[in-house]
Amino acid sequence: MNRLIVLSGVPGSGKSYFSNALREDKEKHVYIISSDQIRKEICGNQQDLSQDTLVWKIFYSLVKTYSEDKNGIVIMDATNAKKEYRVDNVKPYKDLYDEVDLVCFHIDKDLVLKQNKEREFPIPEDALLKLIDAFEMPGEAEKEFFNHIDIVTDHNTDKIIKRMTLRHRDVAQLGSALPWGGRGRQFKSDRSDHEIYTPLKGEFLFCIQD
Repeated sequence: MNRLIVLSGVPGSGKSYFSNALREDKEKHVYIISSDQIRKEICGNQQDLSQDTLVWKIFYSLVKTYSEDKNGIVIMDATNAKKEYRVDNVKPYKDLYDEVDLVCFHIDKDLVLKQNKEREFPIPEDALLKLIDAFEMPGEAEKEFFNHIDIVTDHNTDKIIKRMTLRHRDVAQLGSALPWGGRGRQFKSDRSDHEIYTPLKGEFLFCIQD
């Protein structure tokens, strides 16, 4: 199976840290599409928005390209602060993936401000505070759209990463014996420490990271 993971969080909340940790854990078939990195490659500075039309064209073209890897985990690393970015912009690509998940970073404001200062290209604090105030937490639209939603409240994301990699591996193994059209049933893997669950359409798994 292939999976699309949409990250959502203000700059400095830990999205890139999570992406790199997931890639390190899985080692292969992980593709990180970072809007900041694309800006940096085009403009030399990830805070330069002058070429954003091109940035987002490349960004979403990669979402489509990487879907060709049917064992892939594709991570969309961008702020995605509003529902329209998390749902409406992703909707054209949903059918290219077996599963589409959302990981939302809801980190303490003081920690975000501290980590922003440590970035290579920090955002001015007043601009970052406006982004924090305007950030929209997931609502009903996201509950309906995504297969799973994780809310990250600190940087201890090991449990989320472990669950993602285990579920990804075991569902891929089950896929040869079980048609994907059987969605909505509950399956147990051979392992005793976890369960594989494919939710019904519109069902919502809400995982709080302590």
